[in-house]
Amino acid sequence: MAGVEPGSLRVYVMDLLASSSMLVWAKYGYQGPDWKHAYVPIRGNGNYKTRFEYVRGYGFDSAVAIDQITLSPEECPGTSDLIQLPSTTLSPPTPSSVWANVPPSFYDCTFEGGSTCNWTQDSGTSMQWAVHKGEDFHQQDHTNNSVSGYILAADASTSGTDNSTARLLSPTIPPGPRCVLLAFSMRWFGTYSLNVYRRIDGKGEKLLWSRRGQQGVGWKEAEFPVSSDQPYQLVLEAIHQNPNLGHLFVDDVRMSTGSCPDLAADADIWSCDFEETDGKQCGFGVSSSPSGNWTLSTEIVNVGVEQMNITDHTLNAPEGHFLYSHVVVNSSATIKSGLIDARDSTTPLCLSFYCRQIGKGAGQLNVSVTSPGAVTTWSRSFDLGPGWRKMLVNVEPNGDFAVAFQAVIGQSKVSYAIDDILISEGECKTGESCTFEHDLCQWSNYGHDPDPGFYWTPMRGVSTGGGYRPACDHTFGTVYGHSLQMETVGAPVGTRVRLYSQEFSASDNPICLSFWYHMFGKDVGQLRVMVTNDPSSGDDLNEANLWELDGPTDDLWHEAHVNISSLYTKTPYMVVIEGTVGTSTQGDISIDDTLFFVDSCTTLPSYAEPSRSALNTLACDFMDTLCGWSQGQSDDGDFELGHATSTQCQFGDSGHLMLTSKGTDLSTTELLSPVIAPTRQSCLNFHYHMYCWLGQVTFSVLRWSNGLEVMEYYQEVKNGQTIKGNGDSCERLMSINIDSTTNFQIVFQVTLHDAQNSGVIINDVTLVPGPCKRRDVCDLESDMCGFFGTQGTTLHWQRVQALDHTTHGTDGHILQLRSNGKPEGSAGDLLSMMLPGTGPECLQFWYKLTSQPGAGLFKVLMMEKKGEGWPVTMVALWSTSEPTGSDWVVMRLEIPASASYMVRWLQTGK
Repeated sequence: MAGVEPGSLRVYVMDLLASSSMLVWAKYGYQGPDWKHAYVPIRGNGNYKTRFEYVRGYGFDSAVAIDQITLSPEECPGTSDLIQLPSTTLSPPTPSSVWANVPPSFYDCTFEGGSTCNWTQDSGTSMQWAVHKGEDFHQQDHTNNSVSGYILAADASTSGTDNSTARLLSPTIPPGPRCVLLAFSMRWFGTYSLNVYRRIDGKGEKLLWSRRGQQGVGWKEAEFPVSSDQPYQLVLEAIHQNPNLGHLFVDDVRMSTGSCPDLAADADIWSCDFEETDGKQCGFGVSSSPSGNWTLSTEIVNVGVEQMNITDHTLNAPEGHFLYSHVVVNSSATIKSGLIDARDSTTPLCLSFYCRQIGKGAGQLNVSVTSPGAVTTWSRSFDLGPGWRKMLVNVEPNGDFAVAFQAVIGQSKVSYAIDDILISEGECKTGESCTFEHDLCQWSNYGHDPDPGFYWTPMRGVSTGGGYRPACDHTFGTVYGHSLQMETVGAPVGTRVRLYSQEFSASDNPICLSFWYHMFGKDVGQLRVMVTNDPSSGDDLNEANLWELDGPTDDLWHEAHVNISSLYTKTPYMVVIEGTVGTSTQGDISIDDTLFFVDSCTTLPSYAEPSRSALNTLACDFMDTLCGWSQGQSDDGDFELGHATSTQCQFGDSGHLMLTSKGTDLSTTELLSPVIAPTRQSCLNFHYHMYCWLGQVTFSVLRWSNGLEVMEYYQEVKNGQTIKGNGDSCERLMSINIDSTTNFQIVFQVTLHDAQNSGVIINDVTLVPGPCKRRDVCDLESDMCGFFGTQGTTLHWQRVQALDHTTHGTDGHILQLRSNGKPEGSAGDLLSMMLPGTGPECLQFWYKLTSQPGAGLFKVLMMEKKGEGWPVTMVALWSTSEPTGSDWVVMRLEIPASASYMVRWLQTGK
């Protein structure tokens, strides 16, 4: 068994009379490149068969081989290579389970053989718990991962009434702390609850743990403490609100002696879940003022326009408690704890808590930790979005300290909820790694689309998705390990399912996310990784795409690296993994083994770099389609596809977009590109033509990001009559440098002052890597080199054939502006394309200035674009009114540009 993670090799003995099998030998993982000799004792009283089984691991460059199999009627010479087996059938090990090292107790039950062990039904309920084989519901059990195993089921369809309830009672348990573990499955559609209570003296009950609604595919594992100074019973309760929908399953109930290790770590110095109903609120003082207060609350019903029910984080049940802020607009409310023992004042501490924002908009949540001579502050002022989110605050107290929460509300009608506060020794541990064997670690589900019923769900390797999910997880390379899989049964094509990381604190260091992905099936969708500094609504323009793949790979696990540069880590941030449902059920996406570490990394695979796809996303020749570009939704007109002649412009047979005159005077029309991933140093190229017979037309090129206009790259205004060049195409090439660290859209915006007699035509849009190429030398022999005139003026530059400086012949070309016959005050502009400012540059050109009636001043100006938006700063470089006669004269000018700029030649009349 050699190579990287070759999987497992197993031997079973099959009893032909009893129709059962027993695992008698197994090896997992790498065993070395050499042959090993294995001996397996076989003991049986009847006919049997032996079966060799190989479960493939994730590594494709690995091998498993067997040879020289013999059966002999004698004892095996040694047992060092054997696994120890009980006298009954043994299920394969489940290395991913927290059950592995839990000692058995009298109160445990696996429900094997159809027994409820020492647990009994509670009389008088409308529904009964019943033990079934998993095959009765097409459900594998948790104990053996087999449909032949037994599970506890609450089947509401047999009760026939709404709000049906089933209750199962444990034996009486002596006083003292214990840890309860159980496996549950709540995957089917329907409205139901699973609750666990502690009952004393057959009456008084306290809710210990609860789950409501669909919890995704596969078994989930729960762990929670229970303690009492009196004998007690546990009550396992299932409630169905609709008897015709769904099933609820439980398996492997365990009750180990002592505290749950995950919940009682020595490093934890203080915690509060607000579940002790003594009215003391864990030492938080009563908060009350005319402007608002914090109160201890239970379920809040029909909140806001979403009509949501808000339950606590600890129990996720109506009985659960949490702190809730009530604050009027433009006010604040603060609640503060009593003094908390810091134990060792030199040790850094981690304050963690779960926070939920109720209502949409941006309020502000402040946290302060105060000790003698030291104050730690933490604040979030963006919309936190729906759901409970875990927050981490590093604290360095100087002695005993107090914690205060402050809700600050502006005009937005929002409130905050706080639950499950924990203070532990040591710096806060970020979500460094997760194998998804027990839970989602620091990740949390959030449905991007309106239907929140689709989630990322930890599932065992056995495929239940039509053969497209991984047969084994990546962590262990076995069918018993867990990977995270998209649970999207019934989801429409294009549904987006999101997984959010915890919020990471600001840092000057880059971060690398490593994970493994499995994308298999011909119709599999898209997998993306984004970073956001504002997770308020999942808006694409609030994020930066850092990694994305479309379509299938193969039936193997592949490694991915995502570089999160310090551009994004300088403020608090979250990482989002998003899967998109493909065009059919023939395809699934899974991930496993996420790992964050402080360092930069190269995108893996290299073709997952989003900037590569961004270049293709935006490109369009508008021949037959808009290519993903879209019309503005709140504007006054539309662009339409066109071919051949339009107005005075000859486009031939090429496609183009022409602004139609559907709007009214002073109407504005927008054309929006698809959402484009961040791109550094790329060049946007397009051809355009503006025509205006009457009135005025304004053409702007914008960049939208974070849902707002953040850059106006270019603006041109035309007045009066458009005059076509002398035999030249009236299309102009525009090149604009694009640099964006977030997702963005390019927006072409046109304002028409006379909608019937003006418009804009756009053609051949491309985005190419690297800065826009400059043509440092232009002889005008082939084209205008991107120079253009503002034809709304009364004088017009034209490219004409004439005796030029380049060829010194009459076949050459020049740019010419004639002022004879024009009224006094006439003017004409010639502009270069937008050029990147890289410091002082030298502009050289040859010019001729003849003496004609009406000739005035000839100027050269620099139009420098500093900062966001328009207009630009105008800097005069040179001017003259002296005629040159018939000779060409050279002029050299220094351009002191430090930002993007254009060169403007301006001829003004007398």
